[in-house]
Amino acid sequence: KMEHLALGTYTGDGADSRTIELPFAPKLAILMGYINQSAGMSILTQTNDRFIASSGGGSSPQFNAKLKNDTLIICNRFWHNGGGETIQYILLG
Repeated sequence: KMEHLALGTYTGDGADSRTIELPFAPKLAILMGYINQSAGMSILTQTNDRFIASSGGGSSPQFNAKLKNDTLIICNRFWHNGGGETIQYILLG
């Protein structure tokens, strides 16, 4: 049962490590932005399941973003945190 829905954006700061506070702890998050300078989308769950779609990026688990409770953890600037890039998200919880 999904009880919450949130849509939003954030601007990448180019850092390899970043934590973004979310309005609630989503069961599923969809990130749309850039992976290795190619358009990409990541689907994340609280159990660290990750599904990546990108024409130019691989799926290296150590670089993928992660959900932890009500935070989004960014692990690499090339995966949804390029400096000045706008990343869109959809949160379902």
